[in-house]
Amino acid sequence: MHRKVICYFSAGSYENWRPDTSKSTDLGKPLDGWPGEWWLQTNSANVRKIMLARLDQAVLKGCDGVNPDNIDAYDNNNGVSLTQADAVEPFIEQGKPVFHIEYPDNAPDVSAKDVSDTCGSAQASDFSTVLKDMDLDDWVIECP
Repeated sequence: MHRKVICYFSAGSYENWRPDTSKSTDLGKPLDGWPGEWWLQTNSANVRKIMLARLDQAVLKGCDGVNPDNIDAYDNNNGVSLTQADAVEPFIEQGKPVFHIEYPDNAPDVSAKDVSDTCGSAQASDFSTVLKDMDLDDWVIECP
């Protein structure tokens, strides 16, 4: 069908319903609006080991790529002192592609102004940005 499968996983937050939750102790503050989730200290060797295992699962499941969510702790009150440089600058500096997904509250009824504002934002610069709805159906808007 000429489709690529991108597998979601939370790379920056602890979710108390995941099977590997007993392995992580590097918790920050709770994620605002997401019960059962806490920011993770992603610089921790323990957290990185857990995330590598999650990436291995994506390979075993045949994913073409991954969507590591919640790596924007720097833009939140995270409780673990993470900065933007901890999250995205190493990828850009190494020439790796960075895909940025935004989930507008009003999707799929997003105005042209909202699309323009999202695609033109500082967060979208240097990234390949798309807008999706939280249902993760086939609706998508790609930023130019």
